[in-house]
Amino acid sequence: MPTTVIGDNTGDDYSGTEDTQIQSANDTAGGDGPSFEVTKYAVGVHISALVRFPGLSNIPSNALFSSTTFSLYLEDAVGVGPHTLTAYRLLQPWVELYACWVSYNNVGGFWGTPGGLSDGVDRIATVSATASVSATPGYFVFSGAQLAIDAQGMCNGTYPNYGWIIERTDGLDDTTYRQFTARTGADGQRPKLTANWATGLNVMVGRVRSSGVLN
Repeated sequence: MPTTVIGDNTGDDYSGTEDTQIQSANDTAGGDGPSFEVTKYAVGVHISALVRFPGLSNIPSNALFSSTTFSLYLEDAVGVGPHTLTAYRLLQPWVELYACWVSYNNVGGFWGTPGGLSDGVDRIATVSATASVSATPGYFVFSGAQLAIDAQGMCNGTYPNYGWIIERTDGLDDTTYRQFTARTGADGQRPKLTANWATGLNVMVGRVRSSGVLN
């Protein structure tokens, strides 16, 4: 069963991944900076991240995904935590250089609810993945049953690939934050998606082997 890793590229190769942050207190685009945050720092200072993996298009469209995770590298933090960060599949075609708290592009595309918070309009209501993020630097893995469904649908065209929005979903506003390395950040710390998949024929052969029919 093949495993494909998208992102975490080296040197000046930033392909396969897009990311940015949107902030309630400063309605300007986050662009393609070297890092992004996810936080509920204070009233009016909520920051969410948008992450997309266009590199999913390199996987065969008839692939069946058995599991999918994506990982973000925590490079800085305030507050011990842990914080619960939750990802939802996005429904709006955001643009990395222009997405902000009120709009997702530069041609009049406004979120149903600022911050991309409207279920069924901006994002699906079902949780795609979660991660419990402490203050210790390193990769944190986002996982969940819906994530493989999302990734397979993006790969085969069932869903447009708008990626995921990530927000902090535990606790109240406080003076803590989590800062992650973006796709243009340091080598070996960039966002990455790991997908385990097989084509239909390989899946069928695997099932036959597991049943003992084929040795």
